[in-house]
Amino acid sequence: MKEKLLYLLISCLVLATLIFGLSRAFGNHYNLEYVEYTPESGDTLNKVVYELNKDYDGYYDVRDLVHHAKEKNDIADATIVAGESYKMPVLIHVEDKELADEK
Repeated sequence: MKEKLLYLLISCLVLATLIFGLSRAFGNHYNLEYVEYTPESGDTLNKVVYELNKDYDGYYDVRDLVHHAKEKNDIADATIVAGESYKMPVLIHVEDKELADEK
């Protein structure tokens, strides 16, 4: 009985941490959007995702964004091929997006 209660408590803590982390990464001030990107020789998925989001001033875990890229592009591992086109996740500040839409 104690083991089940402990398991439930740990599961709730993990879930709360995940929700808190995602809300900070994808909160109301930023939108997750995708841009077309064609990698060059030597590019890695982690490097590309990091470079596309390095100006984001909030907390995010590059591994979460890499996961989004893998799902969006239906790739099983982090291997990307130079010259092929991929949709890469980019965190966009809402105010920046509103300004861009006005132009």
